[in-house]
Amino acid sequence: MGILQRIMDVSKAAMNEALDKLEQPEMMMNQYLRSSKEELEALQQELVKEAAAQRMWEQQIAGSSRLAEQCEERAGAAMADYREAEARKPLKRSWLTWKKRRSTRSAMKRPSCVQPC
Repeated sequence: MGILQRIMDVSKAAMNEALDKLEQPEMMMNQYLRSSKEELEALQQELVKEAAAQRMWEQQIAGSSRLAEQCEERAGAAMADYREAEARKPLKRSWLTWKKRRSTRSAMKRPSCVQPC
């Protein structure tokens, strides 16, 4: 074992001994509790944000569903009156609404903290 290595070991041992004397278990536990409390508060805020985002997505899905149903009803009424050209417009809008609703649902399944590739 070289002289430098022995000096390093003695220095490390002296530092660890000094830190052990300075360290007070009660003080360390209080710091741990403070850190845990801060982390818990941050997680609670994130949970509130996620719940709000979920409510927004659910409202958007419900609105899209209502719009699709209205479009289909209009198309059905137009077809019953043999107005095929008028029936195409609400059906196209209904299809676009369905497509938007499907993409909204797939986005809702992904956590917001995960970005798409």
